[in-house]
Amino acid sequence: MPRPLDPDLPRCRDHEHSKITSSGTSSSRGSRLYRCQPTRGGKPHAFAAPAPDVRHRYRYSNAEIAYALWLLGRGTLFGEAAADARRKAGRPESVDGNLTVVWLTRFAPRIIAELRPRPRKVGRMLLDAKPFNVVDLDAAGFPKPGGKLRFAVFAAAGQERKGDPLVMLALHASWKKDKPSWRAFLRDLPASADHVISDGEQSIRQTARARWPYARLSVSVWHVLKRCDEILARHELNSRKKKLYPALRKSLQSKRNWERFVALARKERLPELEKWILDVEATIGPQLSRHEKPTSTGALEAALRTIDKHLGDQRGAYRNFDRLNLLLGLDLLRMNGLDDIHEYERIIASA
Repeated sequence: MPRPLDPDLPRCRDHEHSKITSSGTSSSRGSRLYRCQPTRGGKPHAFAAPAPDVRHRYRYSNAEIAYALWLLGRGTLFGEAAADARRKAGRPESVDGNLTVVWLTRFAPRIIAELRPRPRKVGRMLLDAKPFNVVDLDAAGFPKPGGKLRFAVFAAAGQERKGDPLVMLALHASWKKDKPSWRAFLRDLPASADHVISDGEQSIRQTARARWPYARLSVSVWHVLKRCDEILARHELNSRKKKLYPALRKSLQSKRNWERFVALARKERLPELEKWILDVEATIGPQLSRHEKPTSTGALEAALRTIDKHLGDQRGAYRNFDRLNLLLGLDLLRMNGLDDIHEYERIIASA
């Protein structure tokens, strides 16, 4: 039987001389669907063929598959990663656009499981969540301010001491940012911590307290001040030439500075600002009382900017969360400097 034009494509059992093309879809049993166009008579028809071993199916080496997965972990889109892998291997273009998707699903779980860092304990645990919103329209068809939450990426990082290198411990996408989602995320973390730093959200603080009952909890100064910055900007009180805004920047450095800012802020008689003051005193009050130095999740915020860059433009396209979390797992290896192509190749060879 003659070989088809594309060696990546199967043969039709009923027609020796035919042109085979991929339909680009998969059947419910996991088989690929193809279309046969006979060249010597006969009607065109579709047929299914089971997907054989990935390396044999596409005739790529372990090194070439590892290179494609390495590209995915650096934010390259699926189609671009497949094209780059083909160019590097000297392969022609293929009609199968799901090449890297198959490789991600098959090999990434084992790569992530073997290479991700798993410390049993860290000195400082930093927790944060990065929301990814999409456009949401009101009843009149106009975009709502801020849009609606498409998904959120939960992040945890560890440090031995302030200023030490950051170790990314976990990245996980979730539909919601509620307490059950945080509880599930923290439950799967392998490490415990002496000091946990997060923003002022009650859902994070309460679940962190339940997960690590003996750890010291602190609120990130950056998140707290950001909320007040927004309030002052809305009321045009964020001028550096006046006393209120400079006092805000120093307010959380000591209890005395905080009392000075509160005295200035209450002269403005803004209910929104008063509510913020009460919230801060409830969350950061204990930190000020014990003269704790200001803490921040700024290092984790900086690390999450690359996640924002990788997922930002495609946020509306992610509907398969298993696949998205595999991409985040490869990104986590990159952020820790563990995305070694040779290690990827070794694991793929043993899969």
